[in-house]
Amino acid sequence: MHEAILTLHRLGLFMGGAPAFGVLVLAAAAGAVGDGPRPDFGGMAKQLGNVGKAGFLLIIVTGVIMALQSGAFSAGSAWFWVKLVFVLVLLAGIIRGDKMAPAAFDGDAATGAQLMRQGFINIGSLVVIVLCATLAFS
Repeated sequence: MHEAILTLHRLGLFMGGAPAFGVLVLAAAAGAVGDGPRPDFGGMAKQLGNVGKAGFLLIIVTGVIMALQSGAFSAGSAWFWVKLVFVLVLLAGIIRGDKMAPAAFDGDAATGAQLMRQGFINIGSLVVIVLCATLAFS
């Protein structure tokens, strides 16, 4: 049973991580479009974001199950707790990105630059989460 939950957890990681890179590519493309008709970058980003949010939810649910099974909440290493802090940082970044995205994809250059920075922070947080999980559970 643990292997099945771990596999779902990893699937959630892939679902949550891949859209972060895709949204950055869309944000860069949206910033490069001049005047005139604009592709629906916001709609594409929203669809990618929905996959990412579903993955994030899967990670949270399976992570809680695994932490309860292993006793990590009561006897977790410092790396486990650092990982949880960065999970919260990532969650805050996802929420912030969702609030900025409509303006950024409608052509607001300043908001687009902030969204790009937030995207890099989110990817950095994801990398730290994976590293901390590796150190905590290996």
